[in-house]
Amino acid sequence: MYETDQETGNDHPQTETISKWSLKYGSKHQFTRVTQFPGDMRPPDKVRIYKRSGHYLLQWWDRDARHNLAVRVNGDLLDALARARAIDERIANQGSSGITGQRIRHADLAARFCDDLQRRADAGEIALSTVSRYRAAIQHYVGFQTSVANGQAIYANQANREFAQEFAAFLTHRQVGGNGREGAPRRNMRSSRFVLDAVRAMYEWAIDPDGGHVLPHDFRNPFRRAFGSRRPAADMTAAPDITTTMAADFLAAADDFQLPLFGALLFFGLRAAEPCMLLCEDNKNGWLHVDCKPDLGFKTKGDRNKRFPLVGPIGELINRFAQQRRGGMLFMRRDVAEGRANVVLADANHETLVTEYRRRLGNGGSDSRRRVQVRDTLFRDCGALNYDAIETEFKAVARRLNWPKTATLKDLRHLFCTAMSNAGMPEGYRRFLMGHAPGREAIVSYTHLNKLTEFYTRAIETELAEPLNVLRRRLQDSEVRV
Repeated sequence: MYETDQETGNDHPQTETISKWSLKYGSKHQFTRVTQFPGDMRPPDKVRIYKRSGHYLLQWWDRDARHNLAVRVNGDLLDALARARAIDERIANQGSSGITGQRIRHADLAARFCDDLQRRADAGEIALSTVSRYRAAIQHYVGFQTSVANGQAIYANQANREFAQEFAAFLTHRQVGGNGREGAPRRNMRSSRFVLDAVRAMYEWAIDPDGGHVLPHDFRNPFRRAFGSRRPAADMTAAPDITTTMAADFLAAADDFQLPLFGALLFFGLRAAEPCMLLCEDNKNGWLHVDCKPDLGFKTKGDRNKRFPLVGPIGELINRFAQQRRGGMLFMRRDVAEGRANVVLADANHETLVTEYRRRLGNGGSDSRRRVQVRDTLFRDCGALNYDAIETEFKAVARRLNWPKTATLKDLRHLFCTAMSNAGMPEGYRRFLMGHAPGREAIVSYTHLNKLTEFYTRAIETELAEPLNVLRRRLQDSEVRV
């Protein structure tokens, strides 16, 4: 029933002496090829079946791997034949078995995944900041593997549910800096969800034939199931950490430089980084446009363009603020705005900035890190604000008002969204103003937001009346120089 395979693969004469290892282990490790099958069993087309001591070995040439691959089958001949036919079918349909035939260490898997993310960023598919966040999360995974003392699951191919549970337990005691910053005081990780989601994405990429393709297609991702801790659910019925009264006090305490900036953050619900990229020409035809600027290497979160009607006191404030400028950035650094510093591109318009950006970028446009560096330098030469400067201004006013530390810059955005909801603004309008995805339902395509100005005006006049009245009084004050 079995025939010894005589293919030696070399032309050298056989040695007359037999080693002690061969005498002791040769019969155990020798394998014979199966060429005859009982009854009318049909042999596989592409896969060779060998019998070894206590198990079977399947071997075939794989197109993607570009060399012979082999898998072990524990069972009888029928088990081996069934597995061989499954591999045969996949080779016939897809040209490859989908089996990698290699083991990969955890650190190598993490390095390959992060390199792929970097290439996606260079291609403009994802943001460079996304690469940094994922790279930092994956480092916890690498740190876990290097700290494991029992030596189990040395290879990523060996990762299983127990491995994922041990990693989740490891994260509960993982010390990190505040907001992931180096040098910040260390504390326990508050939530491990993002780290575990990043590792889950890494394994999905490793299994995907169009992705990493370093794990077999039938490998089951051990992180597919939810593990780890989540942040405690917030009380959805509680008031925002910044209330309308607090917002009114904030605008009353803000100086002339801070008033337009925080007025825009409050009444438009902008993300804290979005004012940094606004140009004077984004104020046009009665609307403030907060758009992606891909020709300057800037995209809003989610790649969503949005615009806000310039109505009432906030519209008057932004219009007066923009009209006093000849061009350039809508919001500038304090030292530039107060004339204590000069910048070379203070009045540059969008077209000028695009030309200068391309000139500075030169032939380095394929490197995402260089694109970000050139963009940030360009906007610094325009006198633009950055996130740290905005947060510093916010904390300065918050300290004067003795606000609790729970009241943060982002809570202005929470207050805006809550106010729009309380005023009865439909969800589609709120999603647009917040820069969120509108959804994929068919009804979204049929719905036009043609009453945005009416809904927005009604919402700020009813739900944000207190800070709106403060802004109205500030504008009427002859001492305010916008």
